[in-house]
Amino acid sequence: MADLDNIAVLAGLKQKMQFLSERQAVLAQNIANANTPGYKPKDIKPVDFGAAVKSASRRLEMAATDPKDIRHHPKG
Repeated sequence: MADLDNIAVLAGLKQKMQFLSERQAVLAQNIANANTPGYKPKDIKPVDFGAAVKSASRRLEMAATDPKDIRHHPKG
């Protein structure tokens, strides 16, 4: 069975879901304390998930099980 954390897109989705879960908890706390004197609303730092996925996808390499399946055509 494959380790799903090694698949860049799925790892990015997992990270995004964790971020959204944490942010929802912070926003719920803001709402719960909206009428508390002196309470200052909080938020968490946004993450650039698009950049993370692009960075991870650059490391992907194509693999062939048989050299005849994919022929290499050098640029030139």
